[in-house]
Parts: sequence; structure tokens; C-alpha cells
Amino acid sequence: DDVTLVIFSDFGRDLTMNGGNGTDHGWGSNLFVAGGSVKGGQILGSYPDDLTNKSPYVMGGTVIPTTPLDSMWNSIAQWMGVTSEGGLNLVAPNRKSFPSEYLWGENVMFDID
Repeated sequence: DDVTLVIFSDFGRDLTMNGGNGTDHGWGSNLFVAGGSVKGGQILGSYPDDLTNKSPYVMGGTVIPTTPLDSMWNSIAQWMGVTSEGGLNLVAPNRKSFPSEYLWGENVMFDID
């Protein structure tokens, strides 16, 4: 119950082909979190309904994430006992760029007794 494993891709892929018939690195990606205290069976964040260039989540073929990665780190840090704003900002330095409703508390990802 004291260990959490995070597995994620460091980048997504663009939706459009590049000159070499492949795709370039993008922003949107996915991750998995496992551990004894992790609330399993959840999909957190959201997938864009529209992946056309008219979507606010697509810029030039690149998918813009709907959920900041700092949401996850904020939750894990709190679960590990980091509670001060200064400490949370060290763990997730971009968290200040997002409204608080985008930053998950430990209760979102973990079973808290």
C-alpha cells in the first residue's frame, strides 16, 4: 500500500503525416498508475470529442492535452505527504499555470483511510 508505479509515454504523436511518411512527436499522451492504495478502474481526464483542425484541442495536427500532467503529480505528492504549496510547486512546477479544479487531490487517485 506504500508504493505507486507510474508508467507513461513521454510524448504523443501528431495526427498528420510528416515528409517521411511518419508522424512527429506531439503533446497528448497516456499513462497508467498502479499500486495498493490506487483507486483502480478509473479513467481520469477526457478524450477530445473532435480531432479535426477545428477543435480547440488540435493545433496543426498536434493534440493539446485536456488534462495537465501536473494533476497526477499533485495527487501523488499529496498522498506521499507533501502538503505545503511550496513543496507541491517543487514536485509539480507547472501546477501554478492551471486553475485549481485541474489539480487533483490525493483522494482522486488514492483510497484514503
